[in-house]
Amino acid sequence: MTVIPMTEISVLNDIDSSSHTQAVVKGRSKLWQLAGACHCQIVGTCLTLQDVKSISKKCGYSIEGKTEYALHQFFVNQASYSDSVIARQTHKLLDKKYRKDINLARKLSCESDLKNHWGTHSASGKIAGTLWAVATHPECTSDLISSLYGEIHMLSHLSGHSAHQTTADLMSARQTLAELRQKLKSQKTASAQKTTELRRKVKALELLNSKLRNQITEKKAHPPETISKIPADRKLAETRVLLKESRAQQLQYSEIIESSRQKLDEQQQEITRLDHLVDHLTGKESPASEECFASLSGKCVLLLGGMPSQCKHFKAFVESHDGDFLHHDGGVESSYSRIDQLVSRADAVICPVEKVSHSAINRAKRLCRKSEKPLMFLPKSSLSAFVNSLQKIQ
Repeated sequence: MTVIPMTEISVLNDIDSSSHTQAVVKGRSKLWQLAGACHCQIVGTCLTLQDVKSISKKCGYSIEGKTEYALHQFFVNQASYSDSVIARQTHKLLDKKYRKDINLARKLSCESDLKNHWGTHSASGKIAGTLWAVATHPECTSDLISSLYGEIHMLSHLSGHSAHQTTADLMSARQTLAELRQKLKSQKTASAQKTTELRRKVKALELLNSKLRNQITEKKAHPPETISKIPADRKLAETRVLLKESRAQQLQYSEIIESSRQKLDEQQQEITRLDHLVDHLTGKESPASEECFASLSGKCVLLLGGMPSQCKHFKAFVESHDGDFLHHDGGVESSYSRIDQLVSRADAVICPVEKVSHSAINRAKRLCRKSEKPLMFLPKSSLSAFVNSLQKIQ
């Protein structure tokens, strides 16, 4: 094969169709059997740049330093030679690549069928495979090829315009993307600054909130005196009510003071009487002290409960004033049934409430009420309280 140098390649633009008609041979046409004007469209439409590089490498043709357009020119030139290994490898690759399209067009039997087949499949975007199958079909004519190449030629212009527009749109999109990235970067920086500031404010508010909570808790524990803002007439009415209440309290306090004075006098008298009583019990009583307590005239007194240590003093006092003394411990050790016997013998029952059971008290109440005998309760087990109770039964 003679490989034509790149400098000697010329583009076959104006080829007389009469001298470059498709050879009529039995079966499908070969690439080099097609009119020379066809090769530019076949190579440019049916081969990809990767296909061109693959064939060049397989045929030992160096593509280093060659532009895409230079490779295209070289393949178009080589396609016209039957003894060119480039042409034969190109034909072989196209047959293999578009085998399905070739088989689909094989059943077509006339130019009209081929034209309709081209119109249907090219409209769906299957241009490369359909072009190769129709161009190499035995029934393809020069008129049909001219029509196909005309359409492809115009499509190449539209494709070029679309490619330029796409490139322009892509450049614009890239510029917009760069601007958006810069804007996003600025927004992220501003957002980070705002986030830092917000976190600082939140922390300050949390501290303030904690401080306010502590103040509220403290005020609840120690509420301040409230200063009411009330109209003068309402305030005057409230003042009068307060004054009335104050006077009532003053009167109540006066009564309490008077009662306390009376109790104080009574206590003073009691102290004096007890002094005489102590003198009487110790044998130091003067003749005048005998008159402070009259004789019990043989009456029997029952002491229910009380402190054991006081019982001997109570017994001595009763017996020294002509009385009989009975005692029941209030249910601590003595039997409750014995209370019935003692109450029946006694003229009066005295019960110190600090040292007696509830059962004993209830039993004594029932018995005294039934027998109409006096039952007196002492607030404490003291001799003075006991003597005061005795005075009521003289």
